[in-house]
Amino acid sequence: MKVKLATQVFSSSVADALEYCNTLLHLPQFRGCEEMVEFLRTIDAAFDVLNSRNPLEKGYKAPMRSTKIGLNKSC
Repeated sequence: MKVKLATQVFSSSVADALEYCNTLLHLPQFRGCEEMVEFLRTIDAAFDVLNSRNPLEKGYKAPMRSTKIGLNKSC
């Protein structure tokens, strides 16, 4: 699998779509997808952290530092 395709599959847009199908459309195929939505958002945030290039960025776009523990909250 190409990395660009993986980042599209494990994106917050896909998480939003799953959440929309489950909560607003009430489609039975998407019942119980809450853990998958949380997983996708975590992976998307990890991609953002690992893809950072600018040392002055904020939030998930910021580079990894020894004080950055944002991803550890779900581990």
